[in-house]
Amino acid sequence: MIKKKNETDFIALRSPFMRIPNVRVETARALLNLGYKDIFELQGRDPNILFEECIELMPKTQDWILKDLETVVDFAEFGISILRL
Repeated sequence: MIKKKNETDFIALRSPFMRIPNVRVETARALLNLGYKDIFELQGRDPNILFEECIELMPKTQDWILKDLETVVDFAEFGISILRL
């Protein structure tokens, strides 16, 4: 049996979301699939609604992605202002 090589999502790896600490590639891919291109676009968003949108778009979305979405939204709210200091 031939083993299939895992594909690497280079677009998600190069996305701005990967600059956020502890965010997984799968979360970056989910945000890109939802149409977000940059971190600042997530300011004021509700992580629970983002999670529901992920489930609608990708039914096999894992539950742990909600924790990552909370991290991303918190970073969008507070982290960007810290980086500008």
